[in-house]
Amino acid sequence: MDNVKTRIRVQHNGHCYWAAPFIFKTSCHFDVRDFPFDEQYCKLKFGSWLFHMGQLDLLRKREVAPVAKEKVDNGEWNVTSIRIKRSALVYDCCPDESYPDITFIIHLQRRSLYYTYNLIIPNFLIALLAFFSFYIPVECGERISFVITVLLSMTVFLLLVAESIPPTSEAVPVIGMYYTSSIIEVALALVATGISLKVYYSYLYGKGLSPRLRRFLFDRLAPILWIDTEIVNGTDRLKNKSCNPFSFLKKLKPSAPRDNDISMYSVTENKANGVVKSEKAEPKLLSVDVRTTLESDVGMFDSQGYQELTESSGQELRQRFKKDSVTSELQTISSAVKDHKDSEKQVAECRIAAAIVDRAFMVLFVSVFFVSTVVILLLPFIREKKNLH
Repeated sequence: MDNVKTRIRVQHNGHCYWAAPFIFKTSCHFDVRDFPFDEQYCKLKFGSWLFHMGQLDLLRKREVAPVAKEKVDNGEWNVTSIRIKRSALVYDCCPDESYPDITFIIHLQRRSLYYTYNLIIPNFLIALLAFFSFYIPVECGERISFVITVLLSMTVFLLLVAESIPPTSEAVPVIGMYYTSSIIEVALALVATGISLKVYYSYLYGKGLSPRLRRFLFDRLAPILWIDTEIVNGTDRLKNKSCNPFSFLKKLKPSAPRDNDISMYSVTENKANGVVKSEKAEPKLLSVDVRTTLESDVGMFDSQGYQELTESSGQELRQRFKKDSVTSELQTISSAVKDHKDSEKQVAECRIAAAIVDRAFMVLFVSVFFVSTVVILLLPFIREKKNLH
């Protein structure tokens, strides 16, 4: 203060007015709980340690100091108000004297546009992309790698946030809570993706879905999520073109028109101008031309040793060979049809079950993410209202 060369105005009643320009540098305690929507209060206290109120008295002209309109705006902070408070303290050393002081309380409000545009909005969109992975079909093999990539990108954004926040352990900032909750939710989404894939590929291990899980998914969860499961319970079935048990029948090219048809449930045998029939009241699944098939098989047998046999023994052998060939072919076709239907049903059930699980996880995670985002980002405004009341 000795270097200040401004004059002091002295009035006739002893009052002195000294307008001395100074630049003060000070440090203020910051509360980073509401970062980047925080408001800080910086206090500047002026007083005398040497002169008591009887020797030096400090007065204030107003309670609120005016903020200069023509000032250089700061890109990060906005000065909203400056309050002036006068107090007189009595110390233990001098109980009979009080020492006055003037405190300037500067109210600073952080400009949050930079952090909202560069940190909050990108994190929000990236987290939504992670939850969009539940909308991708289960057959796509890049779901887990996609969620892992999203998780790594959010970690990079968290490092940028850590550089912007003052290093302190007194409180956890709002944006730190927001990023941590988002990372936890995306990590849980990665686990949920693994569960969905496990449900989808359960038909490869064991007998597919367990009865309890099937009842829970198809009877309880599917109606809530508005998922149609008629493709499993109804008559329509998914066609698996990669597994066709009748592909070997394409090799059987008939050389003569079909006269006699034999099915799994209706067998007709043409034997010595007589007809023997055995029928059941069930639908016909498959028809095979017996004459064409048997003539080709008998032709192979004739090439080996048919000329050495007599006509009577050859007739009996031909009839026995017909019965054995038809029986074995029908058993093969029956088992193939049954295995194909069972595998087709398991695949369809597992596919629909995985779709139900994906829909449930997507609704759950998106709802939790929106609720947590709104609650965490509104915490500063809720605290501000409580402080006002």
